[in-house]
Amino acid sequence: MPLGGLHDLLDAIHSGEPVHAYITEGDSDAQAVRKAGAIAVTAGGVNDWVPEHFDQLDGVARVTICSDADTPGRKHARRVRAELDKRGILCRVVEPLEGKDVREHLEVGLSLGDLVPWPPTDHPLPDQPDARPEDGLQRQLVLTRASDIQPQCVHWLWQGRLALGTLALLAGREGIGKSILIYTVAAMITQGMLPGKFYGAPKSVLVAATEDSWAQTIVPRLIAAGAI
Repeated sequence: MPLGGLHDLLDAIHSGEPVHAYITEGDSDAQAVRKAGAIAVTAGGVNDWVPEHFDQLDGVARVTICSDADTPGRKHARRVRAELDKRGILCRVVEPLEGKDVREHLEVGLSLGDLVPWPPTDHPLPDQPDARPEDGLQRQLVLTRASDIQPQCVHWLWQGRLALGTLALLAGREGIGKSILIYTVAAMITQGMLPGKFYGAPKSVLVAATEDSWAQTIVPRLIAAGAI
């Protein structure tokens, strides 16, 4: 049984350039990684990997294993990593920064470079997703080489001003209209009118506010700005 994405992988290997491939749990994850501009292969679910699949990775220079953020996914990632280590293939394991898998991570506007790397093999990630250092685990410093990071295009929420998947700070003196501007931007997002990735595709906006009154200030501002 061939790996999903094997054809593209073989084409890359035959090109003679060092190949960096991503391994995902399922087809939808692999498709999301390919859409992000990388080579991705999958055998399907966590129980579908067989020795033949590992043989098909011969010729790959580096592998990034995309673990789901749950116990079955992490156990599967450890098994795959152990097998790749035996074969002398340089590999690392990453998890989504947001969501339960790499597809959801990418869907919120994050990049492959934002995936969170596991600690070294002698300090594996705990099975339980809610484990914390206070549970007796030691924090580890993980260094990531620039060559392991896949360059990605910037996607803009507001073209040239607000990039998706990042934090932005709107700074200025009191009374110059910062709140009016940001509620206008929020309203344009709900209308699908903000120039950027979601132009023509209205989206919801989450407002986190702790100072102003919702009934007396925030909602009236949103109404005035035309939020839908």
